[in-house]
Amino acid sequence: MEAYKEYTIDYIEGRVTPQDFLQALEKKPELCAWIDSIVPAGKTTGVIERIKTEPYFTRYDVPFTIRVYVKSCEDISLGGPKGSAGYHLNIHSTITQLVQNAFPELDLKPDTAPRDKFRFLLDACPEYVDGTEITQHMILEHILEEIPPELSKTKRIKLFRERLREVFHLEGRKYPHWIQSPEWPVNNGKPMRYLKTISVNPEFRKHVFVDVDTGETREVDDFF
Repeated sequence: MEAYKEYTIDYIEGRVTPQDFLQALEKKPELCAWIDSIVPAGKTTGVIERIKTEPYFTRYDVPFTIRVYVKSCEDISLGGPKGSAGYHLNIHSTITQLVQNAFPELDLKPDTAPRDKFRFLLDACPEYVDGTEITQHMILEHILEEIPPELSKTKRIKLFRERLREVFHLEGRKYPHWIQSPEWPVNNGKPMRYLKTISVNPEFRKHVFVDVDTGETREVDDFF
């Protein structure tokens, strides 16, 4: 079991990639068993149960196991989808906390990359660009992958925003002013271009978008 402890520490400190560690969790039940063995008694994790016929879901707590927790992190309501910056940050933070609590004598030096990637996206992305479909397709993560990591943060943000304007077909200062949280639509895996806003009343707007490849339009309701 000591080998699994060392392997987990290597993941926490960045010597094992998140992808390799998650693959190990899928293929090695012994690794999962070791992590579950250090979980505090009574610890739970929230899981989402979606109602198939309606756009609603319920959340409830179940006893914590690492496999159940990792699976729950794939849900967009809890930080997902699988592979996104929020997904990796949640898993890394939780496993780090478990090991730190179980072995307080260890001088852990957690890898900051998952947190830095998540914070970079928060800092670099305009507040009007976001939404369930953007998250599901990991549009922002894909843009970030194109930016050279060796550049300074200032230059990386500049390049990220330039590329984001291209991907989202932004023109000048023309973008939707959302009443609630942004819900930028995606069609065929690509962000749609914003056309205009129709104000129904002070508390209700319709933002109109178009697929630049097909010409298909979509209205996104936005209201209090």
